[in-house]
Amino acid sequence: MKAIKLILIVCMMAMACVAEAQTTKNDNKKAYKYIQVTIQTSGTCQSCKDKIESNIAYEKGVKDVWFCLATGEVTVVFNPKKNTVSSLCAAIQKLGFTAEECIPSHQCNGSCTHACSHDDDHTDHHHTH
Repeated sequence: MKAIKLILIVCMMAMACVAEAQTTKNDNKKAYKYIQVTIQTSGTCQSCKDKIESNIAYEKGVKDVWFCLATGEVTVVFNPKKNTVSSLCAAIQKLGFTAEECIPSHQCNGSCTHACSHDDDHTDHHHTH
């Protein structure tokens, strides 16, 4: 009887280990599920930022969105199985802005507050907003 209990305990522990490994595997899949894209827009002010962020956040598959006032760039983190860059651009255009995928001009989390341009060595800032 003790041998049966021991075998059952070992089997349960093995099943728990397999379940944990599967959970970790699924978590790793989720980590790679989203991609990030930067879209250049014609937005220039806080009102533009608010309008774009609040509307694009509700697009299918969007996990995060932020607008950089310094550049007019919108960064969107989304699930490519649920949306596309062209659809996100179209959604921004529907709001009345231009929208085209671009290479980010700098790292931003949406906290930039002035429009600025950088010279080639990235040391000179010219604020234009």
